Amino acid sequence: FGTIAGLIAAARIFGREVQQSSTRAQTRVASLTGLIKESVAGARVIRAFVQETREENRFSRENERTFEENYRIRRLIALEVSLVSILNALGLVFVLWAGVGYVARGAMTPGSLVAFLAYLALAMDPAGSLLRYYSESRQAMAGVVRVFELLDIPETVVQIPKAIRLPRPAGLVRMRDVSLAYEPGRWALRNVTLEVQPGEHIAIVGPSGAGKSSLINLIPRFYDPTEGVVEVDGSDLRRLQIASLRQQIGLVPQETVLFAGTVAENIAYGKPHASREEIEAAAHVAAAHEFIARLPGGYDSVLGEGGMQLSGGQRQRLALAESEEAIQQAMTRLTERRTTFIIAHRLSTVRSAHRIVVLLDGGIAEMGRHDDLAARDGPYSRLVRAQLIDETLRAPATLP
Repeated sequence: FGTIAGLIAAARIFGREVQQSSTRAQTRVASLTGLIKESVAGARVIRAFVQETREENRFSRENERTFEENYRIRRLIALEVSLVSILNALGLVFVLWAGVGYVARGAMTPGSLVAFLAYLALAMDPAGSLLRYYSESRQAMAGVVRVFELLDIPETVVQIPKAIRLPRPAGLVRMRDVSLAYEPGRWALRNVTLEVQPGEHIAIVGPSGAGKSSLINLIPRFYDPTEGVVEVDGSDLRRLQIASLRQQIGLVPQETVLFAGTVAENIAYGKPHASREEIEAAAHVAAAHEFIARLPGGYDSVLGEGGMQLSGGQRQRLALAESEEAIQQAMTRLTERRTTFIIAHRLSTVRSAHRIVVLLDGGIAEMGRHDDLAARDGPYSRLVRAQLIDETLRAPATLP
């Protein structure tokens, strides 16, 4: 019984250490994976700035830390196995020593002692294996804990039980005293009030970090406002079915996202059951049909992860074709009679907007048409002047 108690104590001590080391190792693996992904995605930039050696050193350091944590786990398990074997051996020696004393005093026959030792050996080997499995289960538990940490993160957007399905909307969007904080006290938007009429085109401008993306992300309900209400056609977004809301929205993100699969599958991503005619029509609208037709497999060409086989412009046109599945209009008429929000970074983009909303520090600084705002000495006119100067400075350079 003393041997068994020792085995149990050893298993608890080593199991706890193995789980803690496994948790650290999982963190190291995550960091290493992130570093590899970052290096692959930014390979062109790394080469452009001749930083290959630096990135190799970063990888080597992170890989070494990962190896050390995993090596520590292996050493702990090896030490536990050795300790279990020693305890088993000591237990058998003790039993043999005590048994010989019993045989010498006539309290036990030699046959009974041999039989007892045999049964004890048969029992201790599975017990040792069970303890080793316990350590391995503690190692796996570290990964399980990390998985449940992710699963236990509360959802930021939850659909109420009896949410209303949104019919085809007219396009009236209203924000009333909307504020958004990603963390307590860290406001991305503050007291935003905005009403957009059906079919109106709104350009959102402002410096980096002003809250442009945060404002746009409220409309498909990627986030709920911390304070205030966002409405579509008079209905609070929190009362609507999330899927029915997002099905009525066409989105062209700033970062082009393509998935591994065929060109046709990427174009039809927003409408999986689209016919080939619909897919090709979307490609025509996005000015993507010609280069797709030149691909070896045409619309059935298989793209690599992230569309790496395509140029940046080609990826953007395919992404636009994905969006077209939701709005199904000619390129020149995509936004006609549709409420449109544009995060604008170029002056040419905002000139034709019905209204321009200028954001500063999460609030609306001013609002109006291009000519009116440019004539004022306000934030928008300063942004316009800064961009005109920037475009002048970016004249084509000539190498000596």
